Amino acid sequence: MIKKILIGITCIALGLSFGIAVGQNVDNYFDQAGVGTANILHIGGELQVDTGGSIDIETGATLEIAGVAITSTAAELNLLDGATKTTAELNSIWLTGEIADISTGASTWVVSPIAGTIGVIYTIIDGTITTVNAGVTFEIGGTAVTGGSITIAHSGSAAGVVDTCTCTALNILAAGGGLEIITDGASTNAVKAVLIIQIIAT
Repeated sequence: MIKKILIGITCIALGLSFGIAVGQNVDNYFDQAGVGTANILHIGGELQVDTGGSIDIETGATLEIAGVAITSTAAELNLLDGATKTTAELNSIWLTGEIADISTGASTWVVSPIAGTIGVIYTIIDGTITTVNAGVTFEIGGTAVTGGSITIAHSGSAAGVVDTCTCTALNILAAGGGLEIITDGASTNAVKAVLIIQIIAT
């Protein structure tokens, strides 16, 4: 009888010790709710998945970060594996424009299918200009785009020469908005230019 009592006391003591130890681990704890209510595992430290392990989100389940659901599929997320592009590059589209003759003062237009900010603009010519440099500027609704000016030098000009500018302000286009491309017509020789224009989605 005494032996049974001692065993019982030992078991109670071990139980209390275990309960205290568990109760002290406040960083990690489990909220077990009732039927139909989500159970929540709270992790105050680090969740480590060892080599060979995995976290499997079953169909119908949701993975959230700071309460915001991640809606991308695994296939969509895998497309970013190894990506080295910046956010601006990933959010960019590129418009193509053409100036029939940079030696003629005129305006041509391109339209943006999305709302965005104009970033980098490139020009490439298909011939040689002479006399003086050719100037290309850009406007939105009659307002000059800050930083939107390209000088195509006549000295050293030849087919394949690339020039560029980076727009810094007054460079916001609405979806369906037009960008005016203006040549000053100062140079000589009829030379075509093709433009590539970066639009960073907003």
